[in-house]
Amino acid sequence: MVTSPLRGVKRGGATGLFKGCFTGVADLVTKPTAGAIALAAKSVEGVANTARSVQSAAWNVVLTDKVVNAPIRRLPIGIGGDGVIRAWSERDALGVYMMRYASVQAGTLSFAYHPGSSDLYVAMHDVHADKVLVSTNQRMMCVVVPNMQNNMPSETPKCLWYISWSDVSSIWVEASVVICIQVNIEHERETSNLGSFETQEISQTARFHVRARSKQEAEQLEVHLRRCWNDHLDSLDV
Repeated sequence: MVTSPLRGVKRGGATGLFKGCFTGVADLVTKPTAGAIALAAKSVEGVANTARSVQSAAWNVVLTDKVVNAPIRRLPIGIGGDGVIRAWSERDALGVYMMRYASVQAGTLSFAYHPGSSDLYVAMHDVHADKVLVSTNQRMMCVVVPNMQNNMPSETPKCLWYISWSDVSSIWVEASVVICIQVNIEHERETSNLGSFETQEISQTARFHVRARSKQEAEQLEVHLRRCWNDHLDSLDV
């Protein structure tokens, strides 16, 4: 508003003054707008450059052995089937790990597969000896607890057997510490795998037994398993 009219007077007298005033007024409107647009454009450009830098750094980790050398100090946070992110819990983290990576050997070629890899985690219960019972939204799994080394499992956990909730027909407690599970098997291995129970003749209806460590734990486990079973049946009705 000041310098443009002065330059106009020096260059063209009164006509130059008029042109300088017009230029000053026009610049007063257009230059702040152009500056705001340039600010937004530069900000977006800076974010894009940062994203490209992060992406490049990530690919450098993936494509090199840096990820192998990175020390993992604990299992990742375990998120249950409700999708709620809670504070890190060593037990839940181990439970999700057992659910996803517990393997079952199938067939004479010893082909290993992971029945719970796509399930949603619910809970993990200690049972007799070194075994745990992992419950998911789809099944219950009996898994041998692996040896731990530096807060990480030193080997792949082994799934002894698993039973789909769709194959369960009844759950109850016997002899104070034994949870009985009655299953109706139509196509064994497609939905359930009874492990060592396969060596016996399997009828259409069979009973399976899980020994808890105490009467109180047996009662709690029976209530929990029944709730998971009912939740699965309710999800099928929906």
